[in-house]
Amino acid sequence: MDLLDELETRVVCGDGAMGTSLLNDGVPIGRCFEELCVSEPERIGKIHQAYIAAGARVVKTNTFGGNAVRLERFGMEGRVSEINRAAVAVAKGAAKNTDVCIAGSVGPLGITSEAAALRGIDPAHCFREQITALLEAGVDAIFFET
Repeated sequence: MDLLDELETRVVCGDGAMGTSLLNDGVPIGRCFEELCVSEPERIGKIHQAYIAAGARVVKTNTFGGNAVRLERFGMEGRVSEINRAAVAVAKGAAKNTDVCIAGSVGPLGITSEAAALRGIDPAHCFREQITALLEAGVDAIFFET
């Protein structure tokens, strides 16, 4: 499906909240949800598949917190590319043989711009790192969330 063409002619339904689905599936709130794309890809894939079965034509990757600042909370700041690429692969696998678009989910850094400046963090670099991994892995679109 060409997402832009589709949007010109109709409303396109997307998936729902991955984090809520993971919590409902028993994942503890203190866990790094994005890392599950590497350690438990089947769990993430099943959630994508459920949304697709319900009629979603766009599925977002499990990468809302997939930037270095958010991943640092779990000691995973050096795994941005790995985690984002894995998330795309899981979503693509779930959407295999369907006409579903994969959108890379990009959430906020989780800190204020003042806190970023105090810590010497370049927000543009953080977002570029994540978005580059998503694009190189082959997403159809990027969704900037919240």
